[in-house]
Amino acid sequence: MVRDRRGSCCLVDGGAVMHKAHEKIYLQVDPDGESCDPEQYDLEDDCTWCKDQINENDVAYIRADLVETLRKRNDDLVTGLEACDEPVESLRQKLAVEIMRLEIALRIKTEEHKCCAEDLMKLRESEQSGWKEAAIAWEVCGSIHEAFAKKKDALYSTRHSDFERHAEDARRMLSTELKEKVE
Repeated sequence: MVRDRRGSCCLVDGGAVMHKAHEKIYLQVDPDGESCDPEQYDLEDDCTWCKDQINENDVAYIRADLVETLRKRNDDLVTGLEACDEPVESLRQKLAVEIMRLEIALRIKTEEHKCCAEDLMKLRESEQSGWKEAAIAWEVCGSIHEAFAKKKDALYSTRHSDFERHAEDARRMLSTELKEKVE
């Protein structure tokens, strides 16, 4: 059984860690903390340990089973890297080719977007021109109807209000820019 300077204990049985063994401990080579030179002390004579670092010159120790686990993981990683079928340069070349392919695809999509945006603007302009023509046509119909059908058409007021309403609806569909040009 081994005890630290505070009296906590952990049992060591043939190298196996038992009970509440700390993952990391610190050897205090200078328990009084008078010197920062670990070379001045003999580790076999005046050395104690604690789970916390007390002095600047305390020496950290990691539990052997943890170190062994890390060594095994490191060995597994090295083996995995060595077993990799393709060297790093080959992977770099494949990545460069893929990046170039994606750059080209992005340029194509950007051009397609630009063309679609232009087509949409033309369609919008065409649509606006259509509404402008409709507003003018309804106003012309209304003025012709007023000049020639007033007092001759039994449904004059109903038809005339329809012409005015349709002209107003067409003007409402125009964007603000085109409304200003029409007026």
